[in-house]
Amino acid sequence: MSELTEAQLRNVEVVGTGVDAFRRGDAEGVLGFMHPDVEIFLPVELPNSGTYRGHDGYLAWQADWLEAWDDFSIEIAGIQPVGERHVVALMRQIGKGRGSGIPVDMEIAYMVEVKGRQAAAFHLYPTEKQAVSVAEQRESQPAN
Repeated sequence: MSELTEAQLRNVEVVGTGVDAFRRGDAEGVLGFMHPDVEIFLPVELPNSGTYRGHDGYLAWQADWLEAWDDFSIEIAGIQPVGERHVVALMRQIGKGRGSGIPVDMEIAYMVEVKGRQAAAFHLYPTEKQAVSVAEQRESQPAN
């Protein structure tokens, strides 16, 4: 594997810091990680699919997502830069369904476009392959 650039190292660190803030329940830290105009996207294959924008959009999406769980946690199973602006994190989600009590242990992929030290885009995909493909496509386009 080739050496990572300074930007790639910074971006991986930024995403790790955002995930850590979420894991600690640090709402201010998570919002600090999210750019004020962040784009949150989930494809139709995932619950709560759609596009959400900004901090209010993130908070609405997060509230809907967490409402489905009695217990929920995440951990990074793998993380990789894709180009100079994107990071894909393979996440392990562990939880217990609210009401049903059904345990869930699954992987999902986060695709993050880092702008400065914040997430300008935060997408979730069912597979790491999908997230990497989207990141590669976005990386080939000029930054907004």
